[in-house]
Amino acid sequence: MRNVLTNTLLGVYKAMIVGYLEYGEVRIYRDLDSAVLEWNGCENDILSRVISFYTLNGNFLDPIPEYESRKGLTFRRKVSGLSFVEKSAKEAGEDELIYLLRYEATSLAENSYVDSLEGLASKVLEAGGEST
Repeated sequence: MRNVLTNTLLGVYKAMIVGYLEYGEVRIYRDLDSAVLEWNGCENDILSRVISFYTLNGNFLDPIPEYESRKGLTFRRKVSGLSFVEKSAKEAGEDELIYLLRYEATSLAENSYVDSLEGLASKVLEAGGEST
């Protein structure tokens, strides 16, 4: 999967990325490249919000699909990559990260950055995430 960064994400590119899975698990990634590498080949899961990516300051990374050119008479086009645009969660119509961490998240995958969901929520607030 190709990863293209657009909009204001360039300044956050090497920062911690928080992944929220639809069943409540939270995963921490070193950067967007690490997140995309783990989900390589699962573009449709990202597009259908099986996992949603957020920056540490709580902004949503909105995935924009890139399609292969059509071949023959086919109507279906395969997703060849994703671009991500950083938006506020409200602007993207998504739940705010701090809300997800406090009220929806059920578990935190093992990582080397934080020990608990409460610790991650504190880091998000420190980074400028909105309090709910």
